[in-house]
Amino acid sequence: MVSVEVLLTTLTDSNDASDLAQNWVRLSEYSDTLFTTDQSIEALKQTVLQLAVMGKLVPQNSENEPASVLLEKIATVKSNLIRKERLRTSAAQEISDGSKYLPQPNGWEWIRLGNLAKFIYYRGKTPKKIESGVRLITAKNIRNGYIDLQPNEFISEAEYDSWMTRGFPNQGDTLFTPEAPLGNAANVNIKEKFALAQHVICFQWHSSEISDFMLLQLIDNATGMTATGIKASKLQSLRRSLC
Repeated sequence: MVSVEVLLTTLTDSNDASDLAQNWVRLSEYSDTLFTTDQSIEALKQTVLQLAVMGKLVPQNSENEPASVLLEKIATVKSNLIRKERLRTSAAQEISDGSKYLPQPNGWEWIRLGNLAKFIYYRGKTPKKIESGVRLITAKNIRNGYIDLQPNEFISEAEYDSWMTRGFPNQGDTLFTPEAPLGNAANVNIKEKFALAQHVICFQWHSSEISDFMLLQLIDNATGMTATGIKASKLQSLRRSLC
């Protein structure tokens, strides 16, 4: 009997579109008998997610604009932020070949997370919570892929003005929990203004068009994490592949 692990490994190890298509057919033959538990279905979901961030779910078109062009635009935005806002969120530019842990499709590029976004991170004591006022988003509100408005928590306007001094989250930014729990991520879709509690990092992407793709990358990277937390400085150095 073929195991779930073997079938899913054949998908991620597929070398080309033809090989991947054949392995999908093979997987479908066993789907009714193997993918019957929450654990096996979750494993399949994570495999599909991994295939997406590896660029294997759709054909790679050599005529598409290469990632290097996008990274040039991102570098320009970052330079402007450094000059105008004294942006300090950064990471080393160089990534050694030995650190590139996935095959790189044509037109893709490697870059560290800290060079893709401004990090907005509030540390210290969270402002006093009240029954109504400006919404407060805490780590408890951030799920994998979405923001849950429950529990409803608020701070006063005065607290908001004195607390939110490092930047304001915008729609399309990505929120990430570096601890308690570690690794939940969701894109901002809240239209009203809101405050960020401690233990929530906001990635304000230098190019808004990458937000959905980077959300997939962050969720995929968090899968299987056993650590209890990660420092923002470590996050900045994470290597990501960008198409």
